[in-house]
Amino acid sequence: MKLEHIQSDTGTWMGVKIKAPKLLKKSLFSFQSNRQKQIRCQFKDKTLFLGNLVNADEGCWLIPSHDTINLLPAITSQDIQATIKKDNISRLRGWCSYFGKKLTETTHVFDQTDWYLAPYQVRCGSYELLGTNQQLRLPPLYINKNTIFNKHSHWIDWESSNGSCELFTLRSTMTSKARVKWYTKCAQQGLLPPILVIYVRFFDAYIILDGHCRLEAALRLNISPDIISISPCQNTVYSLTKEQRLSMLHNLKNKMIKRPDKAQDTAWVNSVLLSCFAKTEYIHPTMFATCNLDPEQWHYETKSLTSRDPNQTLILKGIAP
Repeated sequence: MKLEHIQSDTGTWMGVKIKAPKLLKKSLFSFQSNRQKQIRCQFKDKTLFLGNLVNADEGCWLIPSHDTINLLPAITSQDIQATIKKDNISRLRGWCSYFGKKLTETTHVFDQTDWYLAPYQVRCGSYELLGTNQQLRLPPLYINKNTIFNKHSHWIDWESSNGSCELFTLRSTMTSKARVKWYTKCAQQGLLPPILVIYVRFFDAYIILDGHCRLEAALRLNISPDIISISPCQNTVYSLTKEQRLSMLHNLKNKMIKRPDKAQDTAWVNSVLLSCFAKTEYIHPTMFATCNLDPEQWHYETKSLTSRDPNQTLILKGIAP
């Protein structure tokens, strides 16, 4: 298992890439789906969450298990002490490496493709990838403080997303009051560890994998916590077609004739020529799921998890609220 810090073409640190070999050992973290547009995510054969798309594809339902399932060992005071006296970028680099190492040691999730750990920063009320990261194509993230710890299922409305994806939780923090209190103290000292989230393309949303108590502590103090996402990704190399290249060169020639001053601007000419022939690599989030989810099993689990949910009938029938 190899952890590699990656940079953009402009030299901006983007995060950590986890290059995984094809392991013979079965992943403990898995997605299952079926033709009924239903999904189940499991960890160690325990359900983390379920979901289904509505018939009109207006959105989807996310049904958390609400069980306290720990994907990672608890963060210790020693882990936090190791980040003291570091600037923000160095601190985030350290936490990206920390989460990457712990995940590879405990969950064996990295057996499908390349995974990326990427930090976010707050801009205009939502979280965007740190720096000027144009290669890693992950959408912005926002936190709805009024519904983030919803006791029931979540309705994800795609029509009102406005280009940003909402963050959702999988459980409450009622049974972890001591942990929340400790993290609140850490937050007051400026030492709150980041929240680890995953972008799930099926939902077009982010889900917390580790950090429910840290989020609760941040909300109590009305501060914006650091967020790091982990996503399986694939690389796509994009280059212009022959027709597009000829069109750009033709436009370049005409502009140089009409604007002699432009013809003498070698930096501008070189940039156009480079864009004509350069190959640009983009990193897109992806998600692998095995198509072996039994619809009857999904229905049974969903009915059990939503026994006290006022939206149970809508969820089981795949209808929007």
